[in-house]
Amino acid sequence: MELYVMRHADAEDGTGNDFTRVLSEKGRSQAEKMGAWLKVIGPGPLSIVTSPFPRARETAQIVAEQVDKAIPVRQDERLASGMRTDTGSSLLHEYGTDGEALLMVGHAPDLANLVAYLIGAKDGTVELRKGAVASLEVGRAGFGGSMLRWLITPKL
Repeated sequence: MELYVMRHADAEDGTGNDFTRVLSEKGRSQAEKMGAWLKVIGPGPLSIVTSPFPRARETAQIVAEQVDKAIPVRQDERLASGMRTDTGSSLLHEYGTDGEALLMVGHAPDLANLVAYLIGAKDGTVELRKGAVASLEVGRAGFGGSMLRWLITPKL
């Protein structure tokens, strides 16, 4: 399975409620760049699932609009900040399908730890900067069952 893991793009400074933060102008630009990148590399049919937090939802929606406006963006509470690695693996089984790439949009350090787990590395080994996307070839959704193909940031 082709898996793309994306940390939400840059968000406005919080006003005390982390659950309501939206993307900054920089964040919208980052999401547009990464969506344009995904369109160029052509992941084929793409399914998108995102954290329900506004900054992640906005990131996912902007990417979807760049890649293909017809792509539905699904929300899943389990991708909210604080997701455990085993939960991320479960989401792969639930949302991943043969012949269709999956993009998961969420938060740090959760998604970076999921990538590390899938490639057989320790937590903290992989860094996903804001707006970064990692591409993995998932053989199985367990420890070390995947290969990291690339990891790119909006600056690149």
